[in-house]
Amino acid sequence: MRLRVEKLAGRFPGGTLPSVIFWAFFLFWLGLHFALEAGFRLCWFKALTGISCPTCGLSRAFLALWHGQVIQALLYNPFMLLFTLAALLQQSATLVLKRRLALDATVHQRQLLLIIFLALFLLNWLYVIWRLG
Repeated sequence: MRLRVEKLAGRFPGGTLPSVIFWAFFLFWLGLHFALEAGFRLCWFKALTGISCPTCGLSRAFLALWHGQVIQALLYNPFMLLFTLAALLQQSATLVLKRRLALDATVHQRQLLLIIFLALFLLNWLYVIWRLG
C-alpha cells in the first residue's frame, strides 16, 4: 500500500460539477454554523429519532475551531471533524495546486481500509451519542 501525490492535468479531474456541489454545500454549511452561533438548532435526525446523528456536534466543533478552541472542537466529534478537515484539504489542494492524494492498494487492502473506516465511524458515533445524548 502506498500513498502518493498525483499531479492532475486540470483543476477539476471529475469535471466541474462535483467540485461546485462540494463548495456550494460547504458554503451552505458554513452559513448554518453562523446560524448555530446565533442560537438556531437544526438536526432533523435527532428530531425524528431522539438519537444524535453521526455528525452531531460537528457544527459546534467548527465554531470551536473558529474561536481557537482546538481541544473543545475535538471533544465534540473527533472523527468527523478530522475527516471533514481532510476532505477540505484534499479539495483545496485539487483546486489550487492541481494535486491530489492517490492510494495505490490492492482490493484486499482497500476492503480492510473500508472496514477500519466504518469501525472508526461507528465508534465515533457511539461516542457522540454518549457525549451529546
